[in-house]
Amino acid sequence: FKPMPVLDIGSGRDTSRNSICIQPGLRYVHADALISSLESDPGFAGLEEDRVGTVLDNVRDLVAGSILEETVLYDTITSLGRRYRVFKLFMREAEVDMVIYDRERRECVMVEVKHSSGRHRSHSRSLRDPEVAKALESRFHRIAGRYVLYRGEDFDGGGTVRFLNVERYLLGLPRTAEELFC
Repeated sequence: FKPMPVLDIGSGRDTSRNSICIQPGLRYVHADALISSLESDPGFAGLEEDRVGTVLDNVRDLVAGSILEETVLYDTITSLGRRYRVFKLFMREAEVDMVIYDRERRECVMVEVKHSSGRHRSHSRSLRDPEVAKALESRFHRIAGRYVLYRGEDFDGGGTVRFLNVERYLLGLPRTAEELFC
């Protein structure tokens, strides 16, 4: 585990325990043990089958999403040079999975990471939040772009948020992270 770089702007959260699991297999093994424990619990096993399936699917999705977020953050940090500052942002009720600040250009990009192949407006809620934008711009000047990295195809609907394929992003590092500023 490595400490997660975090910028906390008045969220009141305890971010001291935030870390990046650089061995995602460990997290998967723990999640698998949790699922096995749930499945063997008599109280849980007595629930309706649909409910059991929903709970187990939610656990799997939560873990997969967390692993993907941390992978993107860690790989971006390790592939970019000192020119860039990469961190997770917490602000009041909002959270942005990754902010990349270009020290030379004096601008940043905001990134949400989703373990989903579908595009949903809710995926970009924090990216569209005017208070989050104002707070970032007051410290990091201009926001050059807003992106959702997800498992679907690249999509630019002409709005302020672009959806990009996370696998292509990761395979293209460091270049793809630098291209977010174009």
